[in-house]
Amino acid sequence: MACAGTLIYDAQYAAEWYFKLSRAYSNGTLPGTPPPFIVDPNDYNDGDTPGNAKYWSELGETSLAAYAAQASASATNAATSASHAMGYAAAALASQIDAASSASAAFGSSTIATNAKNAAEAYSLAAGVSATEADASADAAVVSAAAAVVSATASATSATASEGYMLSAEADSWAAEAARQEAEYWAGQSATSAATFTPHPEVPDKIVYVKTASQLSGTLDSTILYFLDGEIDMGTTSIVVPSGGLSLAGHGFGISGLVSTENNQTLFVTDGITYSGDLFLTSLDIRCSGVGSKVFDLDNLENFNACEWNTVNFLSCTSLGEIKNYRQGLGRNVAWISCKDGLTLTGAWSGGFAIVDSVVVGAPLTGVLFRAGAGLLIGGSFRANINILGLGTAGGYFCDFAPANFTLDAGFNLAGVRANKVVNNIPNMPASSTKALIRGCTGIGNTYPGGALRSTNEATITVSTVDTLYQMPNVGDFSEGYWFSKANTSGLQLDSTQDIQVDVGGSMSFSGSNNREIEVQLRKYVSATTSYVDIGPVYLATLNGGSTGTRAENVTFAATTGMSQNDRVEVWIKNVTDTTDITVLAAGQFQVFER
Repeated sequence: MACAGTLIYDAQYAAEWYFKLSRAYSNGTLPGTPPPFIVDPNDYNDGDTPGNAKYWSELGETSLAAYAAQASASATNAATSASHAMGYAAAALASQIDAASSASAAFGSSTIATNAKNAAEAYSLAAGVSATEADASADAAVVSAAAAVVSATASATSATASEGYMLSAEADSWAAEAARQEAEYWAGQSATSAATFTPHPEVPDKIVYVKTASQLSGTLDSTILYFLDGEIDMGTTSIVVPSGGLSLAGHGFGISGLVSTENNQTLFVTDGITYSGDLFLTSLDIRCSGVGSKVFDLDNLENFNACEWNTVNFLSCTSLGEIKNYRQGLGRNVAWISCKDGLTLTGAWSGGFAIVDSVVVGAPLTGVLFRAGAGLLIGGSFRANINILGLGTAGGYFCDFAPANFTLDAGFNLAGVRANKVVNNIPNMPASSTKALIRGCTGIGNTYPGGALRSTNEATITVSTVDTLYQMPNVGDFSEGYWFSKANTSGLQLDSTQDIQVDVGGSMSFSGSNNREIEVQLRKYVSATTSYVDIGPVYLATLNGGSTGTRAENVTFAATTGMSQNDRVEVWIKNVTDTTDITVLAAGQFQVFER
């Protein structure tokens, strides 16, 4: 006949079995070996005796808490017996050394079982099992197990000390074996889950979070975004821009950046063997303030790459350094704050450079913000809408580029630049040059394509054939020439490759014999076809020179037309009455300006 401790243990064990069985159903696998007294865990047709699964399942379904309560009550009763049994335990301790050792081992196994239970709970949570249900069931099982073990031990020692220790050791061995099986089962489940784990698709695998300068030293990966998680003190570490390119980004101004106060330090360099590729800098600060230090020393060797700064502050930089032979550069939302010298562009830039929505602040700049290096030739354009009002207080200025640095007409393109008018910010680039297109700027002279001829002396048109057009002779000085020049005696010629639409007009004074009718016609010479076309209407006038033939008739004329390079506009006159000569008087003007 089994003792009370054994029966209580069986109840506890069956409760735990049902708990594990309920979890196993959700996973599709039975949790190890059932208790020996449960013949078939799926058999619900054997009656209501403690030897079949239905009995224990129904008990488990009623409530695990009921077993806990039962075990707790048994523990209370057993506690009384335990106090009487202590004497037996003391006597048995000496004679039952093996049984005590077994009990000690079983206690260790119980600890393992608890750890396994904790692992099982964690996995149940990961598997999506309701945290509340799992915790409640697990807590009930632990209470039941603890109470049952105490009750079993106490009851066993109350029967006989020797038999109690043996039964306790046997019960704990059962618990240890069950724990071992459960631990193996859940370990297998965890291993399976780990083997099949794939990262969430939104977790980045192409970002390196940079916290120290060492993470930016050596050979860097062109397929990775290096994200600056703070202000990185670079010290004497230079960043080698690989030929495949480099991307750096940060959290924004004042949060992420690269800092070096070392003397003679260069922050971004070429490896000296191949070339530096694309360099993209985004949302960060750069401070390179040591004596003789600079930010860039890069050479793309005309490999068609770009250097771009997006939302970047250059703070107290000694110099921005030099960049050579890139296809193009771009600075958007860039600030130069308290920097001393700017950037040198060297060699062939097939695209060009653009500085947009940017500003110079703090202005101790003693050098040039953009300097032409050796052999600079920009095949596209250099364009900007920068605010440089801060330049000039320390002697620095914006740009020293010259027309010879540009392949295309209008390649030097400024629009909406704001500058201090007392500073000559573009000393080598006349606004009138065909290489310049400067619009809407303050503090910098703008480009106004066009020109004018002012009549400063009289000239005579010799009429040899009546009703025939003759070109107006050379009567004065050319002025206000932007992209235009004086050509073919008194024509205004477009010198730029940029096609434009123009307004042509003027007011001239003519004199001649009385009652002589003249016509004034504006004409355009088309370079592409080497031919003339009339533009605008014919303007008529009747001369009444008086007895001396010197009284003037003023004629105003106007037209609009499109012009291409080397096209020119001219004023032509004819006498439709006879062959009397016509005099062009001083004080008139003929002009053309872009519409």
